[in-house]
Amino acid sequence: MFEFFLGHIFIVLLFASVPGTCLPGTCLPDGILEQNRLHVDDVSGPTAIRLLVYSWPSAQAVTSIADILIRERLGVHSVMNETVDTVLQAALKLSGCEEITCVESTDGAHAALETWWNSADELMDFQQLHPDRAPVDLGSIGYEGEDDVYVSKGIVSKAYDETGNSLDFYRAYNVSHHTAHRYFAKLTELSVADYVSCNELKWANPAFINSYVEYTGDLEGVIEVAPGQYHAKCPNGKFWIAPSCRQNVTECIPVVTSGYGWLLDIIMLWSTSYGLPTALGLTRTFDLYASQILTTNVMFYWWRPDVTFLQLNPKQVIFPKHNADAWAKGDKRTASKGGHVGKLVNLNLDGMGSVASRVRRFLQNLEISLQDVESLLQIRADGHSSLDAACRWVKSNQAKWASWIPVKTACSPGYGLIDRSLHYVPSRTEAVDCGLCVPGRFSELLVDHVGKTRRCTACTTGHYQKLSGETSCTECEMGRFLDTSGQSECALCPLGSYANSTAMTFCERCGDGPEWTTSRLVTVVSDEESSEKWIETEGAASADLCSCIAGWFFEKSKCIECSSGTRCVGGELQLLPGYFSSVNDPGSVFKCYGSTDRCPGGLPGTCARGRDTTSVACGRCSPGLRSGGEAECIPCNGTDYFVLALLGLLLFASSGILHVVSLNASQGKKQTSLINTIVSVNQFVTCLQLLAVMGQMGIAWGEPFHTLLQSIDFLSPDYLWEQLDTLNCFTRVSLVIAFLFQNLGVPGLLCLAPILIHLIHFRCRRAVKLHLLLGTLGLLCVLFVMILCNSILDPFQCEEHPNGLFTLRSNRDTLCNFAGVHLQLCVISLTFSLFPIFFFSICSWILLIELPKRLQVADVQFLHSCSFLILRFRPGSEVFALVFLMRNMLFAVTPILPGDAASLLMMHLLMFFSFGLVAYCKPWPTRLSNWVDLFIHITLLLILVFGSFFVELRNGNATMMIICTAATVLMMLGLLAVAAEGLVRHLLSPICIGLKPYRFFLCHHKGVAGSLARWLKLELSRRGTTMKVFIDSDNLTDLTRLFTIVGEEVQTLVIIASPGLLTRKWCVGEMVAARLRNVDAALLTLPNFVLPDSHFLKAFEGTIPEVKELANYGFGMTEIMDTFNWLSTIRAIPLETITLSAFNYVVAELLNCKTLSQSESLNPKIQGSNCLILADLEDAEAVATAHILQILIGSDMMHFHGALPKVLDVGSSLRETLPPSTLLEVFALMICTKDCLVSCQMASWLLEALDLSGDEAGSLGSSTLNTSPQASPRQQLQIYVLPLVAEDFQVPSRGSFEKIVKNPALQTIDKQRYTNTLQAIFFQIALPFAPKVSSEGDLTLKAKQITDRLRSDGMGSLQSNFTLARMSSWSLLFRSQSPTSIDEPCSETTEETVECKF
Repeated sequence: MFEFFLGHIFIVLLFASVPGTCLPGTCLPDGILEQNRLHVDDVSGPTAIRLLVYSWPSAQAVTSIADILIRERLGVHSVMNETVDTVLQAALKLSGCEEITCVESTDGAHAALETWWNSADELMDFQQLHPDRAPVDLGSIGYEGEDDVYVSKGIVSKAYDETGNSLDFYRAYNVSHHTAHRYFAKLTELSVADYVSCNELKWANPAFINSYVEYTGDLEGVIEVAPGQYHAKCPNGKFWIAPSCRQNVTECIPVVTSGYGWLLDIIMLWSTSYGLPTALGLTRTFDLYASQILTTNVMFYWWRPDVTFLQLNPKQVIFPKHNADAWAKGDKRTASKGGHVGKLVNLNLDGMGSVASRVRRFLQNLEISLQDVESLLQIRADGHSSLDAACRWVKSNQAKWASWIPVKTACSPGYGLIDRSLHYVPSRTEAVDCGLCVPGRFSELLVDHVGKTRRCTACTTGHYQKLSGETSCTECEMGRFLDTSGQSECALCPLGSYANSTAMTFCERCGDGPEWTTSRLVTVVSDEESSEKWIETEGAASADLCSCIAGWFFEKSKCIECSSGTRCVGGELQLLPGYFSSVNDPGSVFKCYGSTDRCPGGLPGTCARGRDTTSVACGRCSPGLRSGGEAECIPCNGTDYFVLALLGLLLFASSGILHVVSLNASQGKKQTSLINTIVSVNQFVTCLQLLAVMGQMGIAWGEPFHTLLQSIDFLSPDYLWEQLDTLNCFTRVSLVIAFLFQNLGVPGLLCLAPILIHLIHFRCRRAVKLHLLLGTLGLLCVLFVMILCNSILDPFQCEEHPNGLFTLRSNRDTLCNFAGVHLQLCVISLTFSLFPIFFFSICSWILLIELPKRLQVADVQFLHSCSFLILRFRPGSEVFALVFLMRNMLFAVTPILPGDAASLLMMHLLMFFSFGLVAYCKPWPTRLSNWVDLFIHITLLLILVFGSFFVELRNGNATMMIICTAATVLMMLGLLAVAAEGLVRHLLSPICIGLKPYRFFLCHHKGVAGSLARWLKLELSRRGTTMKVFIDSDNLTDLTRLFTIVGEEVQTLVIIASPGLLTRKWCVGEMVAARLRNVDAALLTLPNFVLPDSHFLKAFEGTIPEVKELANYGFGMTEIMDTFNWLSTIRAIPLETITLSAFNYVVAELLNCKTLSQSESLNPKIQGSNCLILADLEDAEAVATAHILQILIGSDMMHFHGALPKVLDVGSSLRETLPPSTLLEVFALMICTKDCLVSCQMASWLLEALDLSGDEAGSLGSSTLNTSPQASPRQQLQIYVLPLVAEDFQVPSRGSFEKIVKNPALQTIDKQRYTNTLQAIFFQIALPFAPKVSSEGDLTLKAKQITDRLRSDGMGSLQSNFTLARMSSWSLLFRSQSPTSIDEPCSETTEETVECKF
């Protein structure tokens, strides 16, 4: 017995060993050698077939057979070098998972043979967890696993021989008829220490024991550990005793099992149910289990195939036939059923290429009988290795395994015939192997003379297959189509099409054109809120899903594109708030400009309450209703006409008040107190109108600026239209009538009040004075010209709508189509447009032509008539009335430009241009008004700049691009034009003298003839814009270009020939340059000038050495001498005396005219003036200075004092020069030059002024008697003498007065009285006026200071200063002043005056 036991252990150890190497060579004589074998294409690359080996011998034997045939018959590398103990381990290896969660992966094995499914519960759980990775079963291996109760053949044979009782049948154990226990060992013969206690393992698992109690009711054999929960009850703690031998344990037959309790609960059921006298025990280890069975006569649990008890030749105890239904319910009292033994393979083995596919088909074909396996096990038991036993079996059973080897062209399901190029072929004649059918094909059954096979056939159109190795194709679902064969997936019907049946080869179109789509309405839930939303859907399965794309809507069986202002989703048109379309034409969308609330949006034909839905853009109220100022229309009531009447009354009253103020202002002596007020009111009204025009643009102004614009909307035509809408309460006012009232009635109402007030006022005084009325009416036109032009052009102010149509901005119910009513409005508008053009022409005529003539004759009445143009601006800037008038008219035109961007650009340009002019020219009469106007410009520019960020660019993009293109082209053309102009000027300058910029160049000696040159320039410049005169103090900015200017840019060089001129270096150079460049020249000879003779020419170089410096400019002595000789050949104009007639002659000669007309004469024939200019008539420069002053202050004096200044001539007296009217004030401007105080004429004028200053007003002569009832006969005439200091005058000191009066020229005058008169004059602070050394701009500024001094109230009269001079001591008056020249610096004391230190 001991030797038998050792032998058994050896066999177990031998079968338990896992083969790791192959036999040298091959098993089969014709087996494929290793170097000729192939690999399979695994994911990690070419590899051998990896066969898993279970740890039991039968699995090793079967796996060894497969390994030999794979290597030597299929010609594929294979290995079987990994052993597993459980089915779950094998499943993990085959799936490439390290553990059951498959988080970490490893290289997977390919097959595991002889997988017992009765212990594969964990495998099935794994398959459910990982269906995409779990291995698949290729079917039965050829036999079923048997696990049951067995008895050794020796015991069965002995009992049968002795009693005829067969112990391999369960009835043979019935104790009532048989004594089977005597053929088995006694329970006492077993070592209880080798067995598990009954409180462990399956004994104590209610999941098994409860079922036993349920079907047997044997409560004595169990222990209830909890209600309804049972454990097995073992009397001795080790063995469970069946009911049939509990009373006599000696008759119990030992039954041995092991493991967790293999078949333990079923053996208990069988024993109790069929009366078997058994004592069931569970060994602690497998070794104890095997030795107990081999050494003791016991019944035992065993399974087949297995080599452990093969030598006992065990016999299975037969129980009633297996009842599957009962077992399914848990009733296992019938015999057990053999367990499935399968073949697990890697899920992806088929996808590893054709080689792997053949291996899979081989494994699928492999089926071996239980007897063959047991014969293999017997060979192993005889001492052979697994491979040796397998090789022996393979060699001797070729007929059995030959059918396992797949024919290369016998393709299994999922595969098809391929040729040597691995291309699919339709028949065996071209095929060499099988290949996996790829997606788009299916494995089609083919039967030919050889037998069954398969070919990979492309799926037909309308069918697809997305998987590899499939045996059929699938029809395309509804909503999908396939128009080509052999595709792996059906295409979704694109948007705008549908497929309403399966297997479609094309999709039906919803309609023609790209605007069709397919969509469905879905519900979107977010934040506990739900909303419906249309989404486009591909793969539509019904025509019901057809609709229009976003931006299109469905109308009359076709899709129509939606315009802006709409929202089109799902083929339905919804209007956005602020837009309108009619029910009959929903696609024609109008934008509701202005009050957008009147169009609430939604479905077409929707307007705010009370609005007429048949009108354009809800622009009209329904009959019997009127606009309430908001979106809705309200019923009419009795107060509706109050606002309209109040508006008319305000217009009437405001214009009347304006005329009354104008009348009162005209009565005053001076209007300076009202200047700032008048200018500010003018600017205020202009700002309001400009803001009203800005409000008409498509700028999305925000709050609160939007509210501000609405508050001044009363100046716009829109407001008037809204007020006229009140008339709709009792009648429909036609658009033409309303437009006529707007442009005739309203201006007429404004003009009516001034006319009535004027007639009433002056009828009482019996003097019409029509010029004052004309001034007021003109002022109204100037003030409101912008809003008037804007109103006239209203028919051309159209707003574009999304449908491409235009409507009037002020009446949005009228189309701008230049037809019907709109055409009538346009004709009327063009007719009315003649009025502002006519008004501008009249103003231009007044300012440019008539005003200079009227100023020369001091026509005060004309000035009052045109005060609305003249008095608003400082003297000399009256032309700005035209500039601002044109600007305002252009502002009114901006809303009709195409696009808001163009309008905004136009406004910017106008404002920038206007700002530049105001900043540079300062046209307003006071400094404050100029600063205020600049501030207004800056504010409006800022508003326009900010507004440009919010402009709604509708059709302005194209306009802006056109403007940008035009500006760029103009810029380029301008540059080319400038270049061309310079070139042409250079080429034609010798022959085209008129192209030169300067008409005259005055060459003069500044110290001797500076004032005379200045006077000549002023007179020549007054002859027209072409008379551009060059004088160095004004025009010379770069001394190095002096001679270039003379030679290239001057038409005529005027040489003012004064004594000493030829000794001046620069003057000589100017003459040389003119001669060398053939410039026309004229020699204006003054007294005492002598042309150079031979003696002068010889002594010139030594006398004037600095003239040699001209050589730096290319002028040598030769050129200079030639020039001196040239002087005698040019045209000479003598000026022997400095008188008006002589100067008239000079100007006429220079202009090539015989005489000057009266309008062109140097000084108008001034009959009388209250502003006199006194100068030393013996000093030519002093006379020129006086005439310069007369020109510069003329317009100011006319503006503020109603008279032009006059220069006293030889023999003139003050009394005769004063005008024949009542005078209260006379101004005498004394030009202080060298020796002027010793001039007898100057002394007589000053003493006459002193005499007149004591006279009463109106006593200047019989022709000057005062007849006005407003003047007092006792008012005295006040004479104001203002000394003006020239360059070479020195203010007399204390001691110089005696020297002055002792001059022989003054022998005939009252010396003491003359002395006191001079003291009185110079008691007044003198002002500088030096034309020789000043530019024209400086002189203009000094002239302004002079007129400001004359207008100031702090100037003392000659009489008062004379009295003060006599009462005061000369030392007291002049003790803080020392004698000085006028050339010494002056200190600024006030803004308006300059005090010179005497």
